Amino acid sequence: MIISDKNKIIFIHNPKAAGTSIYWALYNKDNGVRKEGDTHSWAKDHDFRFYPGYFKFGYVRNPWDRMVSYYHMMVENPASHTGHPLWDYFREINPIDFQDFLTRCIDYVTVGDSVMSFTTNQIYYFVDRYDKLLVDFIGKVEEIGIPNRYLSLDIPVTNESKIKKDYRSFYTDYTRDLIANRFKRDIEYFGYSYGV
Repeated sequence: MIISDKNKIIFIHNPKAAGTSIYWALYNKDNGVRKEGDTHSWAKDHDFRFYPGYFKFGYVRNPWDRMVSYYHMMVENPASHTGHPLWDYFREINPIDFQDFLTRCIDYVTVGDSVMSFTTNQIYYFVDRYDKLLVDFIGKVEEIGIPNRYLSLDIPVTNESKIKKDYRSFYTDYTRDLIANRFKRDIEYFGYSYGV
């Protein structure tokens, strides 16, 4: 998680949901921002009692768009994150295309003693083991830039993907439904749909 003590803000960085841009927005308000734990750690992994009065937030992204972004990030930066179990798994299976990536990486992967997934529902970054929400605000990447009553940040576009095509062009009926089933919880909770 990312912490700004000066502004009393905690950002839970859900992967592939504008996290780098939000980090820089926080840094621009407070160059003393710091990380605690793993960059992409879940809210339930932290004891927020040590941060009374801090505003806790995160962002989510349309699951179909997010998976296209995940795939292209890994294809465009294959040598990145050496030693990270999921990246190493990706390099080992070497998917031939997006559909192969989805069908081979959609479930949980056992890597050594760890069970990991590219496709964890995003809501799990923000709830405890009883499904109690631990953050004050969850925004949608698709709505960044739209003023909201919770957060006033000038969020720059950074780490922009080279993908310029509509995410729907990457899907077949089969893979569209695969993501709909795998991310059912996110789709229902955040009101996402294919094409919106």
